[in-house]
Amino acid sequence: MGKKKTAKELGKWGENLAKSFLEEKGYQVIYCNYFTEYGEIDIIANKNDHVHFVEVKTRRTKQFGHPEEAITNQKLAHMIDSAKAFLQSHPEFDGDWQMDVIAIQISERKDSPDIRLFPNV
Repeated sequence: MGKKKTAKELGKWGENLAKSFLEEKGYQVIYCNYFTEYGEIDIIANKNDHVHFVEVKTRRTKQFGHPEEAITNQKLAHMIDSAKAFLQSHPEFDGDWQMDVIAIQISERKDSPDIRLFPNV
């Protein structure tokens, strides 16, 4: 990963890594960093006519817990409201949808980060 990144740089780096991860698993990424009045959706992807709204959390350490633990009930409510706003403004996506989380944990002892997908949170 190179020199220590700011929180914003780390987040962007993690989102790019998550995008590649999804594409390797057969997802078609539709949008990245999509803004609604309720907040930002990190990644919107499609797989098998199923829309996935993906929140990406990246952490350098476990000092504040695992990355996925940053998804609070309030954050989840904003994610759902953002997804509904997207779907209302994009009627072409009228099929099934779900909220997913990609957690990325960086380890100084490993060359590559640990990437975990939590589907349908």
